[in-house]
Amino acid sequence: MARLRGILTILLILILSGVFQAIMPLKAIAVDTSAAGFINNQNYNQLVSDADFTATGSMNVGDIQNFLASQGSGLATIGSSSLGSGANGRGAAQIIYDAAHAADSASSGCAQGICLDTSTGTVSPKVILITLQKEEGLISAGSPSQGALDIAMGYGCPDSGGCNPTYQGFTNQVGWASWQLRWNFEMSKAGKSGVAPYIVGGTLSNYTYNVPDQGISGSVTVSLSNNATSSLYRYTPHLFYGNYNFWKMGINWFGFSTSSSQTSGGSNDTSSFSAGTYSATFKASGTKASDSTVVYNGATIANMGATTWSVSIAADIGTHDYVINYIGGSAPGSKTITIDRRRIGDINNDGKVNALDLSTMFNSWGQTVRGDNWVNLNPDVDGVINILDMSLMFNNWTG
Repeated sequence: MARLRGILTILLILILSGVFQAIMPLKAIAVDTSAAGFINNQNYNQLVSDADFTATGSMNVGDIQNFLASQGSGLATIGSSSLGSGANGRGAAQIIYDAAHAADSASSGCAQGICLDTSTGTVSPKVILITLQKEEGLISAGSPSQGALDIAMGYGCPDSGGCNPTYQGFTNQVGWASWQLRWNFEMSKAGKSGVAPYIVGGTLSNYTYNVPDQGISGSVTVSLSNNATSSLYRYTPHLFYGNYNFWKMGINWFGFSTSSSQTSGGSNDTSSFSAGTYSATFKASGTKASDSTVVYNGATIANMGATTWSVSIAADIGTHDYVINYIGGSAPGSKTITIDRRRIGDINNDGKVNALDLSTMFNSWGQTVRGDNWVNLNPDVDGVINILDMSLMFNNWTG
């Protein structure tokens, strides 16, 4: 016990002195991001909200650079000469920012009546960062190889093998892929039948999966519930691990919206949905009939004419139901979202964060866990129980 008190004293001093502030992760949330959760909650129908997907202004160059550095990515320091033709002295963070804003030749241009430029942008820098990791592991790579940089976004590299040299190089990859992702997004809208079935309301049948390490396998039909999800499946037509990894990293890294959206665009999503989180704010979204109004907590969150809705729910500690109401129209009804919000660091779930929780975390120090899934030992969701998890615990200390 004396040893535990000593550790507690040292950590409290460090926290009060602000040492941990420089190493805190961007987010501290824990949705069930296991493969089983992805399947059971049908999250494969909506991988990310349209708003998160197209938020081109969500990060500036400094934000992108800080994120790369915080992840230990070699992209934070790599020289422009390694970033391919078109880099023109720019670093990786600037290239990512410019691609998000369609500010270079690779990320701008027109095709089939869809034009992207600096007035439209392409996709969120966060989407680009996730794709860099999903395709070639470039966010976690401390010393990325030139080969990985040259096919950074997997663009022009079909499953059948071989990569088109036209798109080789980090700068070209980031620019062209960002353009493609936004073009897919725009083409998935109503009336754009040229990319069927990758359109809102389209279905992808018999997506088989087998995840041996989690003991699940089977087959599902994917209902493309929004433009962003349609774009991502067209870009990477795989359930595991491509689109699952995108969905998981979007939540773990950036707190992207989660939704059970089990219906296609244009109909009221009345499916029940349960989720766990540490965050005080839970973002949810879904589909609606155009002739209904959507109300949450007495406020209108989507008017007639719209076919989607989104809301930020202020979640209380404990398990509570939050109801989305569809008013009027041909199919009035409601959707219940059950949120289990727990205190970060409350490992035994007694409502307190104290020495009992600290002792349990200390006894599991250095262990690797799969996801978090309410073990609550790994609130920074990086898979390893370490100083970041303990710092989060002490920031929520109740005694």
